Amino acid sequence: MTEASGMGIGPDEEKRIKVAVESSCELCGIYMLLSLLGVHRISCRQSRSEKEDRSLCILVVCPDCHRQIHMIPVPVRVQRFISGSRQGAGIFL
Repeated sequence: MTEASGMGIGPDEEKRIKVAVESSCELCGIYMLLSLLGVHRISCRQSRSEKEDRSLCILVVCPDCHRQIHMIPVPVRVQRFISGSRQGAGIFL
């Protein structure tokens, strides 16, 4: 089970989100193959908009940034800002 599927996001939806961010890590901006990009679950506590749009609960990240998020946490408010300002946010219901 992938991290995204544990959040109720299927493989097709995960791929659409990765394509929406142009196959780039949302933290460092590096371009990667879709298969190499991962997803990071932002927080256990969800706002109403995040419950309606599951794509707001994840960040698309490269393996290095995913490790860094867990070692040196990026504040949740920053993670939510990034996912909320993603081009096409709100289309993955």
